[in-house]
Amino acid sequence: MRTIVVIPIMLTTFVLSAVDHSPEALPEDMPSLQQAEELLQKAKARVKEVEAKIPREEGDEKKRYQATVNYERSMLDNYQGLVLNLPKRDALLKRIDEYVSLEIDAPLLQAIGKFKESTGVEIRVGRYIPDKAVKVSSKRIRIRDAIWSIAQQAHASWSVGMGTIGLAPLAIPADAWKQDLELKIARRASLDLIDTAFVDAINFVQQLLNASLIVDPAIPAERSINLRVKDMTLNEILQWIARGAQARVSFIDHAIYIHPDGPIPPGMKGTISESDARLLNRRVTFEFADTPLEEGIGFLAQLTKANLVVGAKAKRAAKVTLRVQDMPLDAALTWICRLSSCVWEIKDGTIYFDDAPAASAPVGAPAKARDGTQARLRVKTSDGTEFEADSALLQEHPELAARLAAIVSDPVKDGVLSHMLEKDENSADISALITKAAPTAKYQEDEKLRILLITAQEEVDLRRAAAVLRSYNLQRASRKAEFQGKPAR
Repeated sequence: MRTIVVIPIMLTTFVLSAVDHSPEALPEDMPSLQQAEELLQKAKARVKEVEAKIPREEGDEKKRYQATVNYERSMLDNYQGLVLNLPKRDALLKRIDEYVSLEIDAPLLQAIGKFKESTGVEIRVGRYIPDKAVKVSSKRIRIRDAIWSIAQQAHASWSVGMGTIGLAPLAIPADAWKQDLELKIARRASLDLIDTAFVDAINFVQQLLNASLIVDPAIPAERSINLRVKDMTLNEILQWIARGAQARVSFIDHAIYIHPDGPIPPGMKGTISESDARLLNRRVTFEFADTPLEEGIGFLAQLTKANLVVGAKAKRAAKVTLRVQDMPLDAALTWICRLSSCVWEIKDGTIYFDDAPAASAPVGAPAKARDGTQARLRVKTSDGTEFEADSALLQEHPELAARLAAIVSDPVKDGVLSHMLEKDENSADISALITKAAPTAKYQEDEKLRILLITAQEEVDLRRAAAVLRSYNLQRASRKAEFQGKPAR
């Protein structure tokens, strides 16, 4: 690890000319110009080879080949860009080793303008870097050292690009991807869809968005959409298209997801270590069109150079249709698994895919109560706060269901225990039963609602009261089952 020595001369002023400050993000595998030209010729040959194999007949096979062609063309574009721009990078690397005189004291965006005037080197500032004041003062300083100083004061890393220097934030907000999507869906557009297939309408909007837009395979692709809008945001357009397909729109895992009502499968299990996080932070762009799961994972293994293993229970032949753009690898893996009913986890740098566990409840229509109405859950806490939610909301937000369940199941979290009294129950009998185990328990009965509320001075007594109530309710259920001739559960 390189040791960096900074000698302060005055507040926010540094002398750095005696220290070697290399770029923090110069790719080690960046090819030379000759290598890039060779890669370009190979890419051209691959595109021609794949194009020659595209079937003439429409179908899944043709879609898969077309997706492969799109990928190969994107790689061809990348290599063409490298051949054009590598000379600019090499010239920039030489330039930043030269010495200049600098006197800069200004907010970041103004400072990089003055820096370009003095050095001829352009610095591009990435998003989420604050426009805070930076200061560099030296009669003779190497340009790369001045760049490092600016980056340090802006809390950023720096890299050498194709003719420009890039600054990237050291820390990006966790919801940055949502902010990016919100900017994109705020764009306005006009369109006229007449008996347009749902999949075609989505593809059109995706081209306008230039973002990852994912459709659940449960939504019929050929459902007709009729929509005429003028000067409407892309978000509103998406919402209307989704309604036409009886679906909904969610923003999750770096993508816009159009799906039926119901819970969204997690797609991933386990936790991610710090070392594995670096691997999963790679960004990928690809398109699958009815691609078998095993084939798609093999492609990602080649793209990322990562170890990906498909388990014996995973649905290897499950087909995935997915287009992602500049998405972190972990989010892309999650989407692949969501769309193919599997889960992934990472252990010691190897990514494993396996069959998703069976859902505890079917996805689809909300649960119904016995009278046919939609089931609802009500919880009242000791401070009088009341929660009420229907089953559809709880299915959509399992974390809320878990929180409400915790309130009910653990009286200590809320400080109160409640018991609904049946017609043949007497609150005094129940109180006497609980007091034997929990001497500090206190009782309050709501005669109108027939609810017995139980509190206690000591936490342990409240837990004892809960245990007594559970035992009491099980005994009552057993007696009822025996009376009705049915086994108790």
